[in-house]
Amino acid sequence: MISNLSIAEGITVLQPTFYFIIGIVIYAVLVFVLYKRISAKNIFELNLKKYNTAQHPTLEKTVRILLYIVEYIILFPIFAFIWFAILVGLLSLLTQNQTINHILLISIAILAAIRITAYLSEDLAKDLAKMLPLALLGVFIIDFNLITISSSITVLKQSFSLTSTIIYYLIMIIVIETVLRLLYSFTKIFAKEEQK
Repeated sequence: MISNLSIAEGITVLQPTFYFIIGIVIYAVLVFVLYKRISAKNIFELNLKKYNTAQHPTLEKTVRILLYIVEYIILFPIFAFIWFAILVGLLSLLTQNQTINHILLISIAILAAIRITAYLSEDLAKDLAKMLPLALLGVFIIDFNLITISSSITVLKQSFSLTSTIIYYLIMIIVIETVLRLLYSFTKIFAKEEQK
């Protein structure tokens, strides 16, 4: 039996296995990197404060506010849109008979839940953020015929007709993040005052 083994046959048998291993590792690393970012309370680690070299207290506060606006009013919407698009893409792969409206609704609900829980418990937010991507990986491993890219592309094309809905959803997530950020900032300020 062992004498019937050949290198050519071994390569033929093992080649798909290596592709699966490489694909799973790449996907898992991407999920790991991305879910840690979206589930963090402080999403951006740009540390724009270091660029604030103003000497005058009023100017220093003004520059700090402007840098904060750059981080959370300009960069966060871009970040939120990218994550929203990723979730829509993943859900379109997982669902067979769902409308694009339902996929958009679920995606924004997941994104909002992740962002809200990030302010309560980053561990909970991490679990929530990795749930969907890892579920997709599980479905793919068990039955990769269940995932049909052509039907997913068809569903995703329908999203272009719902730009106003997408914009409303993104405005909502920006408002949620802004309110959470303000509440978080106020609690930090009050906590510092109590320590004095």
